[in-house]
Amino acid sequence: MKSIHKKAVLVTSAIAAPYLVYRLYHNYVKNCPSIQLESGEPFFAKIAKKEQIASDVIRLTFALPNKKAILGLPICKHLMVHGVDSEGNDVKKPYTPITVDRISKGEFILVVKIYENGRLGNFLNGKKEGDQVKFTGPVGKIEYKDQDFYQLGKLVSVKPKKIGLIGGGSGITPLLQLVRYLEDQKIKDVKCTLIYSNKTQEDILCKEIIEQLVADGWLTVYHNITRGDAAEGMEKRSNNNQKNTIMYRK
Repeated sequence: MKSIHKKAVLVTSAIAAPYLVYRLYHNYVKNCPSIQLESGEPFFAKIAKKEQIASDVIRLTFALPNKKAILGLPICKHLMVHGVDSEGNDVKKPYTPITVDRISKGEFILVVKIYENGRLGNFLNGKKEGDQVKFTGPVGKIEYKDQDFYQLGKLVSVKPKKIGLIGGGSGITPLLQLVRYLEDQKIKDVKCTLIYSNKTQEDILCKEIIEQLVADGWLTVYHNITRGDAAEGMEKRSNNNQKNTIMYRK
């Protein structure tokens, strides 16, 4: 009886195993988020929230067509945003979201600085919540993957432990995308240093995000302010070669 019982158990297991594997795979697929950019096709995203965060800066939260999807934008790549200018001409410009895929399912956020003659920026500023915007991508020459840097698909830097970042104005967003990715993935052995140039303190974009990354030890920042006085808590470092440029360290 004992041997018969063992054989019965083995037969039952053999029958149950394929079913269990199927259920596990089904649950994995069901819970695995789809990737919006995987197909490479253009898509439209609705403006779920529009915020005026400065006199000339807006923050737009876009809802993906599938609320369970992630954007799937490779690190250091950009989205191409399509629009129409005031004269009816098609315009496009690359933007980089400030959100991280893992914690931003179903949406992504763009920070847009509005310039007087900026055709795409003014197009976006004229949109309201509920309007849809066309996107394509990803675009860009640089990609950070598996802690390596690639340029046009060619490996150019192998697992650097120190990364220097230089940006001005709205050019901060692709740099923040990289640092926030390192933070999200808990890659603590990579140190990032940022030189960020703006005309005044008020022009510093994503200031709260930058300060949090600094406070948490993910980033060292040098603010290059070309006009105005030092922000509170910043150390003044004058540059003798450029009288109108002041270097501050946060």
